[in-house]
Amino acid sequence: MFAAMLRRTGVRVSSSSFSLCMLGLLIFLTGAAIAGYGLYTFIRKRRLCTEPAEGTVTELRIRIGQKGDEVKTPVYTAEYQGMTLTLCDEVYTSFSNPKEGEICPLRINPEQPDMFYEPKRARAALGFFLVFGSIWMLVGALCLHFS
Repeated sequence: MFAAMLRRTGVRVSSSSFSLCMLGLLIFLTGAAIAGYGLYTFIRKRRLCTEPAEGTVTELRIRIGQKGDEVKTPVYTAEYQGMTLTLCDEVYTSFSNPKEGEICPLRINPEQPDMFYEPKRARAALGFFLVFGSIWMLVGALCLHFS
């Protein structure tokens, strides 16, 4: 449809060039969505989880990843306003995991104490989303450039 509109104006567009252009745009927008999602979740948790606390890693839950490797998520025990909380974000990774018994700084949402984040892991996750999304955006931009 877009190609037909361009042909009416006198611009010549081959169907393969147009297809590559649309594919490039789709890849670019997917990368922007990936990076945007990572940034949104980081900022959201940072705004909501304002109360500092210290969490002790009491357990590392382990799953087998798609490639057969072990991925882990820490389970924290933290004292907050006289309550003992057991916290786990269920985000399994093979990197940036604390060791069992390690004390980590946490940020807890005062209105919903089971919502929390660990700043070190949150920054690592943000970095992953930004790098992964940027790679997709770069590939999409290259497709757009060469179409």
